[in-house]
Amino acid sequence: MLTICSVMRSLGMDASSESGKRVAWSAGSRVRDLWVSTHDRRPEMRLVPKTSGSGSHDKAVYPLSWRERVEQAIHDAEIEVGAVPDPRQVGMFG
Repeated sequence: MLTICSVMRSLGMDASSESGKRVAWSAGSRVRDLWVSTHDRRPEMRLVPKTSGSGSHDKAVYPLSWRERVEQAIHDAEIEVGAVPDPRQVGMFG
């Protein structure tokens, strides 16, 4: 099973930074909506230990077969929140 944040960490992204949190929230919303449209129910939730500090979070978990979809959602979320430039705009003016 994987979470949005576990995939972000494996991609070398800091999901705990302000920008990382915005990306994680946006990507999580995208993946959740895709899951619901595919399965007619919300994804499974599990308590996952916090990476900073003690305690845990209740987070959506997805099967490993969804990794590519999660990575795409993270990439799309990075563009949406301005964490990376939109590749359609790079080089347009310059």
